[in-house]
Parts: sequence; structure tokens; C-alpha cells
Amino acid sequence: ARRDVEPSIEEAMLARYTAAMNAGSTFLDAYHVLGAQRNAKIVGIFTRLWQRDGKPRYPALCPRVWAYLERDLSQPVLAPVARW
Repeated sequence: ARRDVEPSIEEAMLARYTAAMNAGSTFLDAYHVLGAQRNAKIVGIFTRLWQRDGKPRYPALCPRVWAYLERDLSQPVLAPVARW
């Protein structure tokens, strides 16, 4: 996300969506899997821009995205990936 969203707001929005769409844990699993994939990609791109392209501002952006990745990897559906 380009903007931080309070965890309580994110949880409320997810709860509202899953209730309205009758989408349970399958949706939430996909939400975290796709989030982890996206954030891993972003960390890789930022690293490339810094290392290969010499753009020094990108390392400062990595901790935020890395925290999102760690949050997603803490979900049970991603336990095998987190162990790897």
C-alpha cells in the first residue's frame, strides 16, 4: 500500500467484505498469499534499483514493505514458505 492503514481499519474492511461476499477463510488465505507475493516482488525491485541502478533512496523504503511481508508470512497458510 502506498498509504499505511490502521490494522483495526484493515480488519474491519476485511470482515465487512468477507461477510458481504460470503467469502470466508479461503479469501483471507488468498489475501495473504497474494500480499506476500506482491511484497516480495517489491522488496526485490527496490533492491535491484539500489544495487544495480545506484538509486540510494530505495533501502529506506524496504523496512515498511518487509514488515508487510513478515505479517503475511506469519499466517498459517504461508507457514511452509516462512519455514523455507
